[in-house]
Amino acid sequence: SGRAYGAVWVPAQGDATLVVDVPDYRSDLVVAADVRPGINVPATAAEAIKDAGAARGRIGLSASETMLLGSYNLLRDALPDAELVPADSVIADLRMIKSDAEIEALKRAAEVGSELVSEMLRTAQRPGTTEAQAVAAAWKVGIELGAAPWDSAVASGPNSDYYAWQGLPSWSLRELQAGDIFHVDTYGAVD
Repeated sequence: SGRAYGAVWVPAQGDATLVVDVPDYRSDLVVAADVRPGINVPATAAEAIKDAGAARGRIGLSASETMLLGSYNLLRDALPDAELVPADSVIADLRMIKSDAEIEALKRAAEVGSELVSEMLRTAQRPGTTEAQAVAAAWKVGIELGAAPWDSAVASGPNSDYYAWQGLPSWSLRELQAGDIFHVDTYGAVD
């Protein structure tokens, strides 16, 4: 039913409609005037499209990398007279153009990420420190700077040439030794 996802219907003319899966969304972060909560995101999006009188003809769909097959089938079935046409390039082209605010947000995220990784590397240089302790030290710094870390995949010592975790967490309690290679990939969001 597309739970944990959202959708935006952008007509060729007129205002966009935002579809969210929960009614308690952050209205202060939303610029769309028409916001429609619904626990079945594809069905709610289809209703918005029908209400706009656009349920027939071609509809560009930008979601090939993220849309679940079940959600796609629900949308297709709810709009039987529409032709869903791949349109990922439309959004990709628009996303390449950044506003001044987006550029500042990217710079801030890079600065926070750099501080997080630097702290992880500083901590990892102390022999006897575990991978987990290096991650914890880094996340503490990142969180204090406004980061919401999602994961830090770590590979070290004899496993440094590949990430070999079997699930979360993506680091171990292995103690780092002098001379170990410490390979990390970390990601999340800032502010």
